[in-house]
Amino acid sequence: MLDPFSNPITKQSYQEKTYTIAANQDIHLDIQARSLFILEVSGGPIEMRVDDGPLSPVRENAGFELPGEATYRRLSFTNTGGTTASFTLVHSLATLKNMRVSLGDTLTTKSGDTLSTPAAVTCGTAATAIVAASSTRGAVMIQNQHTTENVWVGDANVGNDAAPRGMKITAGQSITLASGAALYGRRGNATDVDVTVLEVIA
Repeated sequence: MLDPFSNPITKQSYQEKTYTIAANQDIHLDIQARSLFILEVSGGPIEMRVDDGPLSPVRENAGFELPGEATYRRLSFTNTGGTTASFTLVHSLATLKNMRVSLGDTLTTKSGDTLSTPAAVTCGTAATAIVAASSTRGAVMIQNQHTTENVWVGDANVGNDAAPRGMKITAGQSITLASGAALYGRRGNATDVDVTVLEVIA
């Protein structure tokens, strides 16, 4: 959703917040970050200006990163639509590129990699451990097996539909994370959700 956090995932490694913008209004954020990631966009359309750059459309699961020690300082978001819009912004002084999220993507392997036996995990009302932290894992694919319910994936404080935090996997969809961090899952609503987990061991 991560795609997008350095390993391991910790509350100190990144900041995540959801913003709401009224119709035809804008907000301005003063931050210091090398990496940005946009999640969970609804309503709008929303346009973004980075520092003094041009306006560009905000797209869900879009990531941005500056080279070297350069940092983003000011972000402006404008809702050009006629209804209220919202989005979740993740930013960090560390790189986010090692955990980009691919919705419904193919799990890529290379020579020498091995695949784990696919495992089923039931995600309930509280955060449920999906995979433990691993220094040898190259990537993990998590697929939502439910036909109608969402599941959320993230750290031990992962949220749900009512309190979004982490990556939402909609019914029947999957995400691929290039990360060795511990990951947790939580059902989106009132029904437990089974996920299938496949790891690539480098």
